[in-house]
Amino acid sequence: MKSNDARFLQAYIELDDICKQKFNSEKGITLYIEKMQQRHCDSEEIKTLKRLRYIRNKLVHEPNADISYTSGDIQFLVDFKSSVREKKDPLAKSVRENKSTAQAIKRKYLKSDKRNSSKKRKRKNDLQSIKTIFLPFVICFALVIIALLALNFVK
Repeated sequence: MKSNDARFLQAYIELDDICKQKFNSEKGITLYIEKMQQRHCDSEEIKTLKRLRYIRNKLVHEPNADISYTSGDIQFLVDFKSSVREKKDPLAKSVRENKSTAQAIKRKYLKSDKRNSSKKRKRKNDLQSIKTIFLPFVICFALVIIALLALNFVK
């Protein structure tokens, strides 16, 4: 094994461990890739992660395979590990975007619901006002009719 292979594998393992902790799973980077695919994200980072996972598997399972990667690939793993730790990675960004979209929809719904609720309260208050005004008239009218009937009955 070349020294660059050891550096590559070390960087990969560290990123994999971070992903395992993040998802509380044994799948690590593979689960990260799956979650991104579920969100229909096919960014360059995911393509690179897939390629680096392939290289890692070749290095581990086929030590004599002719695999090429660059120091930039190792740096990508190091940088990506930092972005996952700091929640600046593509998956974290996607989750935040979805949450903010969902919150915007919820706010819009609640705002609309408050307007409708306000209108319902106004109608209820108007109906209550009508009842308050109308009820004494009905009672008075009923008393007048009863009085008239009583006068006709007495005669």
